[in-house]
Amino acid sequence: MDVVLRILRKNGALQVQVLVEDDGCGFDVDAVLSGPVEGRFGLLSMQERVRILGGELLVDSIVGEGTALLVSVPPTVDGESEETAAGAA
Repeated sequence: MDVVLRILRKNGALQVQVLVEDDGCGFDVDAVLSGPVEGRFGLLSMQERVRILGGELLVDSIVGEGTALLVSVPPTVDGESEETAAGAA
């Protein structure tokens, strides 16, 4: 398993990215995301948590080759995004 942490500026705004990759068995992303909730609760939970942080979760997987998850979120200061915190100052 590989984990990469990046802090970058995208379109003028800071962004924190975490990429997690493995070379496991992989899965069919579309089938899992369109299937019953019971079979995708972990992915739904991750998507919801990232959304609450104002970010995005991308899932890429190939059966027999592994999976990559990319989480992109804005950095926060005391629970507020950089833009919200700057506007309050």
